Amino acid sequence: MKTLLTILVAVLSITLFNIEAQAGRNTERLVKSIRLQQKGAEKQIVQMWMAGKRDKEFEVVLADYVAREVRYRAMTGETNTGSLLSAVNQDKSVKIDKPINLGRLIVLEYFKRKGINLKDKSFVKGTYQIGLK
Repeated sequence: MKTLLTILVAVLSITLFNIEAQAGRNTERLVKSIRLQQKGAEKQIVQMWMAGKRDKEFEVVLADYVAREVRYRAMTGETNTGSLLSAVNQDKSVKIDKPINLGRLIVLEYFKRKGINLKDKSFVKGTYQIGLK
């Protein structure tokens, strides 16, 4: 009887271990999928901003982006995820009160990572004449 009980406990523990391992792999795949979706959403936000599309559709994409970021942080426990939103969120001096302002900050962070600092107002504003001599 003890042998049967020992075998039953061993089988159950192996089964539970396999279930936990499968759940861990599924979570890893889900986190990776969310990360890839975040990268695509970042590109889409920048493209929409550059095209001047700052309407309800832009706000929907932005809301989905933020929701995925929250889900990603909840699943991984990380606060600095390396995303544009995470970088924007690190600056505590900036108060974000409207979705359009969040979108602007995300686009500014995108260009900052590309080496172009658009927050420097003298870089953006001014009169430029381009011509051939």
